[in-house]
Amino acid sequence: YGYLQELISVTLCNRQLGLFIAMSQFMGYSIWSKVFHVYVKNKKDKKSHLLSSETEGLLPITNSISSDAASSSSSAKNKVPMKLYIIISILRAIDAGMTNMAMAYVNYPAKTLLKSSRVVFTMIFGTLMKRKKYSVIDYMIVLLMVSGLAIFLHADAQSSAVFQPIGIIMLVVSLLCDGAVSNMSEAIMNQYNIGQDEFIYNLYTIVAFGITCAALVKGDLKEGFLFLFSPGTYDEIQDGITSSATATLSTWSAGSKILMIVLFSSTGFFGSSCSALITKEFGALTMSITSTARK
Repeated sequence: YGYLQELISVTLCNRQLGLFIAMSQFMGYSIWSKVFHVYVKNKKDKKSHLLSSETEGLLPITNSISSDAASSSSSAKNKVPMKLYIIISILRAIDAGMTNMAMAYVNYPAKTLLKSSRVVFTMIFGTLMKRKKYSVIDYMIVLLMVSGLAIFLHADAQSSAVFQPIGIIMLVVSLLCDGAVSNMSEAIMNQYNIGQDEFIYNLYTIVAFGITCAALVKGDLKEGFLFLFSPGTYDEIQDGITSSATATLSTWSAGSKILMIVLFSSTGFFGSSCSALITKEFGALTMSITSTARK
């Protein structure tokens, strides 16, 4: 996922079309999460049907009534209010939009390193929002990670030609949103007892719609589709290497670019699904530490 993100954002798009990339990413998340949610739901329904068939001869009427009542009660109890999804979707949309647009102002290693400080923001919001108390070991892990981050980030600032303050500001805004989203996600999934794929589907469907609107307003939507279905990188298209006479000079075909977008959103979804499950089972801080360590 990280390799594909850099390939698409830097090599193919030359740090442009940030909102279009985010839109494509989250549309892929919505599709994949819907597939997995339907699969898990069907599997549970079949299991429930088999169990009810086995006990059908004992108390058919009583079981049916009590089962329907329990199902209705559980459904009402576990339904997440739409306003929570809207709030968390807005935060996630800002997070993704700022992250992708920051690629125009900082290089990819610097962006990755700075985003790795998410553990600090997760811990801050965990303390403020949920009154969590962390162990000494948790604080030591975060301190070591941030210390390593500071050393490498300083080197990038000194050596990189693409390291501008506005990019850092965008990433800090992104991290603030990410810290809030991580803690809210943990609270919602545990309080309403919903699976991570159902949660991702409801969340990213709203996010995809919001980012699509933003991309339309900014002009990324039209420009993005023109880029996607034309041969060549963003720079090559801008230079006019798109006609049939010069298409052989382009380094990327339209099909290969679409394939990269599909792989990017697919690998991103699987990582996001695992992260959501870790968040639900072990907490937002553990998820942040795990996702930071893998970088």
